Amino acid sequence: MAMREIRIQVTEAEYSAAVARAKSEGWADAEEYAASLVRAEIGDADSFDHIFTPEYLEKLEAISAEMDLRGGLTPEEVDHRLEETKKAWRAKNSA
Repeated sequence: MAMREIRIQVTEAEYSAAVARAKSEGWADAEEYAASLVRAEIGDADSFDHIFTPEYLEKLEAISAEMDLRGGLTPEEVDHRLEETKKAWRAKNSA
């Protein structure tokens, strides 16, 4: 299979985050780790495995544990948290 080289630019903070995540997931090289994410994103639209990093799974486990302790969330709490998450995402991703 022919391979093409694609160049992307990231900020220092993004690169540092990629290095840290690559190390935490057992990758020796941040560039190869980032390339694997790109390949996963564009290669198989039905696969979300690349999203479920150890950090993300840990976050999901913490949410699940909190819900178990509290006995779950009311529909109002779910709506409120969803709106907070949407606002935070929009603030982070709008340029």
